[in-house]
Amino acid sequence: MVRMDNDFAYEPVPETARQGPLGILAVWIGFVVVIGAMATGGAVSRELPFNQLVVLILAGNLILGSFAALGGYVGAKSGKSFSLLILDAFPDFTARIVNLYVPVVLIFWYSVISDLMGGYLINGFNINPDFRLIFSLFAAIVFCISAYFGMRVLSIVSLISIPLIAILATWAVFSSELPSYEPSSSIKDFGDLNKILGLIFATWIMGAVVNLQDLTRFCRTATIGASVGFIGVVLGNSFNLILGARAALITGEFDPSQILAGIGMSVLALVLVVANLWTTSDNNMYSASLGFSRAVDARRQHAVIVLAAIACVLILFEPAQMGTIVNAIIIMGSTAPAIGAVAISRYFVGVAKEDSFRTPSWIGWMCWLVGSACAVWLTGALGIVSAFVVAFVLYRLLAMRFGSERAMAHAFDRPAV
Repeated sequence: MVRMDNDFAYEPVPETARQGPLGILAVWIGFVVVIGAMATGGAVSRELPFNQLVVLILAGNLILGSFAALGGYVGAKSGKSFSLLILDAFPDFTARIVNLYVPVVLIFWYSVISDLMGGYLINGFNINPDFRLIFSLFAAIVFCISAYFGMRVLSIVSLISIPLIAILATWAVFSSELPSYEPSSSIKDFGDLNKILGLIFATWIMGAVVNLQDLTRFCRTATIGASVGFIGVVLGNSFNLILGARAALITGEFDPSQILAGIGMSVLALVLVVANLWTTSDNNMYSASLGFSRAVDARRQHAVIVLAAIACVLILFEPAQMGTIVNAIIIMGSTAPAIGAVAISRYFVGVAKEDSFRTPSWIGWMCWLVGSACAVWLTGALGIVSAFVVAFVLYRLLAMRFGSERAMAHAFDRPAV
């Protein structure tokens, strides 16, 4: 007997539980728009004249949006979260290992954002830095509340926060005139273009092909799911990078809240930070809880509590260090495209075959490893795109060759109560 909880962690979302697109789009944009991604805009701010950089950012996000459209389509069409899609590609006990991938990555980011929040609170209220740990732990506990209650509460938080973020961040950055400057470099060849586009892709490639299905499974149609994925990335990540680049050119700080604080608007700066970090953190926790609950056969709400405790332990090691964050981004950009491709490709293989069709887990593992190797070897945008395409195509070829029409039970057909 398959157990159903209030957010369908153990079965596809039925038609009767599907929701309108506005709340889901708000949650997705809230996930995408985050101060950490704005740092990428700051990093490339002087690579080109600003107008040319904007064009490149928009072009890069249109490509990234196509990946999100595919991921959103699969989530809405199947009604399955990423953790459920993984069960089809890894039908044996190794699904537990794969389903820990998303929680491990996202809880790291959850702890980073909570650590950053503690720093903002300390600076915003001129509190003794010795209390930063307490405020960071407090943020980690508060941020998971909306994730605990599920998709509907996530939608409410995002619908309130997104307008605040858009208004305050835009006002902070565009209230000052852009100074004249000479670009420190220019795009001379494909290598330069590959590097910059790689940074743009890396910001949300994992979200586009791995986390998005957790949200769009609530969409009423596949077209809406694809549209939500595409629009959210194009609008949200373009907003991230353009604001981060412009803010860095004006003040040297990529963070719009720092601009507000610098002109004496400390309260508004704090509102912007809380809204920005909360909408990303609760999405991180929500997706992490879906994968973790499947990996350990636990209720999703209980998974939230356990993962929040793990995040609090990670905060003790001060994870919000630039070197740690950069290494995490490299690992994520190298591994996420291929595993996302495996899950998506397996879905389309299933559509072409009967429900009883099964594929052995070794195919998924091989495609994940080969795709990830392509990302490491080729680097940049080329590496990310190649990782996805190679893993997608290779999985389909091997699945059609070595898959079986003989029905096999999933390892998790009977989750614990």
